[in-house]
Amino acid sequence: MAPIKFYADLRSQPCRAVYIFMKENKIPFEFVKVDLFAGEHKQDKYTKINPRQQVPFIDDNGFTLGESNVADHWYPKDPQKRARVDEYLHWHHSSTRANAAKTFMLQFFETIAGRPINQEEVAKYKTALAKTVSQLGDNFLKDRAFLAGDEISIADLPALCELMQLDAIGQQDLYLSNTNVKKWVVRVNGKMKPGAIFRYLAGKFNVPDHWYPAQDLQKQARVDEYLNWHHTNTRMSTMMTFRHQFINTVRRKPLKQDEIAKFKSDLAKTVNHIGSYFLKDRRFIGGDDISVADLQAFCELMQLDVIGQQDLYLSNENVKKWAERVKAKVGSFLEECYEEGVGSMRNVWVAVTESKL
Repeated sequence: MAPIKFYADLRSQPCRAVYIFMKENKIPFEFVKVDLFAGEHKQDKYTKINPRQQVPFIDDNGFTLGESNVADHWYPKDPQKRARVDEYLHWHHSSTRANAAKTFMLQFFETIAGRPINQEEVAKYKTALAKTVSQLGDNFLKDRAFLAGDEISIADLPALCELMQLDAIGQQDLYLSNTNVKKWVVRVNGKMKPGAIFRYLAGKFNVPDHWYPAQDLQKQARVDEYLNWHHTNTRMSTMMTFRHQFINTVRRKPLKQDEIAKFKSDLAKTVNHIGSYFLKDRRFIGGDDISVADLQAFCELMQLDVIGQQDLYLSNENVKKWAERVKAKVGSFLEECYEEGVGSMRNVWVAVTESKL
């Protein structure tokens, strides 16, 4: 049987993560470079192989599989689609968040503290929440699969995460009783399963269980917890911090400092959460040994090395120690990725900023 064809560009963060995973686990593959900078992913030759025009992508003797990246549907460039996302986000805080959070807090924290529950206040917010849920089902989800359209967006995530608090007090029926909302919850949960290539390779090639735990469901849940969080947090804030500076600098266009500041602020929160939550009592993101969650996170953050801003993540002591542990585990293959991916872009950055190009 022929080895897996791995379509990738090591200048892409998700490609580096999959490359290191396959190398580390001695999975045979043929590397097929798709030059993103030359636009090869948009050309007919590659589009016939992968109509989504994204990398990484594998072809295992006819079985093809792509990996999730931050696609445009999360926060669309199209003004009308983006307006739909913004419409919900503007409404969220004074509606879904206000009513779901108060319904939860008035019962949960009072019970924990041993104080009597103010049933009159609870009833008031439950009534308001019922109107909110009705608005979600009858307006936002009337003719749409997701809150802003036919694809999941950043509007769906805060909405579902807010409503899910009610599960903790056994009152999920307050939102699941609405048929449209219930179907939407199923669709959102179905979308939030990143790491398709990792899961497939881990299962087929019987890699050590720590990479993606199959036997211990709690360990698997820890890895999934990070992977589900990764794309709209680590990937989004790191990628945007990098892109706003690297691409505009290379193209010799003015930098949008207000945008850069915004994404750096988001990145600081992301790094703090990784250090204080995911790495609080763990050597690696998923537990005591390295997993695919660590590869995703580290390959993303190291993109900042290109523009000399690695301190944006290494300044966090827990994250810095974790980065050293990851390097110690996959060092040789990481160096390969660094040289062709990060290193090549770093050379361009240095040349441009020193006016040598």
